[in-house]
Amino acid sequence: GTAATSIDLNGALYGIVQNIACNTTSGSGGGNNAARMRGASTGSIFKNIKVIDSDNIGIVAEPSGGQGQVIGCTILGADGQGIQVNGPECRIIDNYIVDAGDDGISFETSGDNSTCTGNIVKDHGANSIEITTNAENCVVVGNRTDGAVSDGSGTSTVASNDVTAF
Repeated sequence: GTAATSIDLNGALYGIVQNIACNTTSGSGGGNNAARMRGASTGSIFKNIKVIDSDNIGIVAEPSGGQGQVIGCTILGADGQGIQVNGPECRIIDNYIVDAGDDGISFETSGDNSTCTGNIVKDHGANSIEITTNAENCVVVGNRTDGAVSDGSGTSTVASNDVTAF
């Protein structure tokens, strides 16, 4: 573990990080994310990352150019959100999120036109999956959760989610 962000992919155009485990250890909401793609990391991929525990958000996808992908990752604990999407046209696919202190998956201000499919989300502190008011035209389909999907956008498609799976 580390008392800083474990994986920080910043400006890596079409970068790939896969098959690694990480955690942050400063404790009690110190603000360190386990894994983060940001800046000019357009088209970057986080695949098969295992977040053992995060002092803040498990995985943050905020590439400024969008098109980030979080695929097949496992988040076993996060003080904040399991996965936060803050870049446009991101794809959140086949992830397992348990024990997030806030939303399991959250589409934030710049998360427009993103998709979320095949994820399992349970034991979260807030919404299983949340689309905030400024994340427009997202598609959330075919996920298994222990709570309803919250769509504040008014323009997104939310369908065929099993919200009583656990």
